[in-house]
Amino acid sequence: MLTVDERQEIADQLLEEGATDFALKPVKAPDMISRIQLHVQLANMRQHQEQEEDVFSSKGISRHTLQHISNYLKKQKEPISVDELSKNIDLAYPTVYRYLMHLLDEGKVNQVLSHQKIGRPKKLYQWYA
Repeated sequence: MLTVDERQEIADQLLEEGATDFALKPVKAPDMISRIQLHVQLANMRQHQEQEEDVFSSKGISRHTLQHISNYLKKQKEPISVDELSKNIDLAYPTVYRYLMHLLDEGKVNQVLSHQKIGRPKKLYQWYA
């Protein structure tokens, strides 16, 4: 917002009405350019944050739980099954599986097939180093 009015109540009113910045005329070009660049950066940061939040809320992913599972996986030297992971970190199997699928989609976890003597191969998961 550009204005020639220097009164504080005008500044307060502008901010209440949704302005994010204002400058008193006359405004020099370098000041205007730097203000525009700053607000573009702020808008990009807000957009990135909103997109990140949408991913977490739409998939039902909690940052805290994701960090808990990630930290545990990082410490493991060998691949681990969903069942073992679930028991070791005291979270329900479906929860651990959902988080592992999210980490797999993000490319942060590898899925390894372990061939058993009998039966189907077992899927194991390992932090991607």
